[in-house]
Amino acid sequence: MRINEYAGLSPVTSYRKITLGTWRDAGDPSTYTWLDLDLEPARKFLAELKCQGIERVALAHLIAHAIATSLVVQPELNTIIRWRRLFRRPRIDAFHQVLLLGRGRNRLRHADQGGCTVRGMEDLTGFEQAVAHTKAVAATRNGETEAALLQKNLIPLIPFFLIRAFLQLSSFFIYALNIRIPLLGLTEDPFGSFIISDLAALGAQSALMPLPPYTRVGLLLGIGVAQKKAWVDDNGQVSVREVSRICITFDHRLADGVHLSEMQRVFCACMAQPEIYFPLTPRQAAARYLGDAKLN
Repeated sequence: MRINEYAGLSPVTSYRKITLGTWRDAGDPSTYTWLDLDLEPARKFLAELKCQGIERVALAHLIAHAIATSLVVQPELNTIIRWRRLFRRPRIDAFHQVLLLGRGRNRLRHADQGGCTVRGMEDLTGFEQAVAHTKAVAATRNGETEAALLQKNLIPLIPFFLIRAFLQLSSFFIYALNIRIPLLGLTEDPFGSFIISDLAALGAQSALMPLPPYTRVGLLLGIGVAQKKAWVDDNGQVSVREVSRICITFDHRLADGVHLSEMQRVFCACMAQPEIYFPLTPRQAAARYLGDAKLN
């Protein structure tokens, strides 16, 4: 019997190399769901900000702020597993995946993927969070962060058969032993409380993404590209709206459907009235939401 001949891919990006060392057999606690988000309130709010000369705020910032508010209301989702026990994270950090375009004519085809972390989200207003994220993205693309240097200089040197061991060992040092080695890119809780991936940057409508085990993150969100769809509002009126599919993956060991449903209610409330919630810190926004919920 003739054996199939497979052609090896070259070059392999650092991100692809990491994924090959991450997963083996199926057997993880990932639970997948999604919701369709009406973008009209967000678009109106962003347009008003642009008229005021504020252009640094994007849809991803509104979504990150709404998720941080949700984690204040549902702190069970902001936990981590260490030594098979649950521990509450001391703060809310957001990890944004960053598209690193390649060189040449087709920059997207040869793109890699990195990321940056915005820390202490619970005490940042939406505007402060947007500024912090913009600076972090620029630093990542310029290769100025420990993680960017690790991905650029160290990952390409690690053989394929050792990449899984490196990722597992790094995760063990960071999370189990609480040891940081900045020179190797091993920083404190580098992937934060949740991960946001802007699928729209790739033109993707939706994608249910797996939880990378070495990140110890229990919540991952993907923002799909906006599409025009028929939308039925609370009054039963049908209209054409811009809708984005928000894909959600969460660790079932950390939370169940009750936590997720409450998180979605808080998230939708924040996205329906960004002009009210976004200027507040997530702590303040959570208090406002809980107060409004009691009145209703």
